Amino acid sequence: MKKFTELKYLDMRSIRHQIFYFPEAKFRFESLCELKCDTSVDSSYFYGLAYLCQYIQRLIIINTNPSDYYGASKLIEVQKNLKYFEWKDDHCIYAPGPDKDSYKQILFSLEKSANIINHLSLNFMFIDRTS
Repeated sequence: MKKFTELKYLDMRSIRHQIFYFPEAKFRFESLCELKCDTSVDSSYFYGLAYLCQYIQRLIIINTNPSDYYGASKLIEVQKNLKYFEWKDDHCIYAPGPDKDSYKQILFSLEKSANIINHLSLNFMFIDRTS
């Protein structure tokens, strides 16, 4: 981490280590402008990033694992300069009904950034298995 004076872009999809615990991570991640990640990582990754990265301008999340989105929603919620956001479902998700809205946390977090987001792309896949 010492070799990088600042970090502008990070594709976290292939990283399985909690790199935000490395020494000097706070100073490196403060300057992060673009993050691409997926939901296959533990929710604690997103909480760690939310603590360190609050000025991300471009955030792309690939939903590969429909579980709890609280960590991802926290990362979205703390952003102070989010201009571009994409959410892409990468598989078919079974949602049990309208009272079990799996995207509720994500949408509430995005609502808080509605005044600053210039680009919003939501690609939800839904399969109704009631019939």
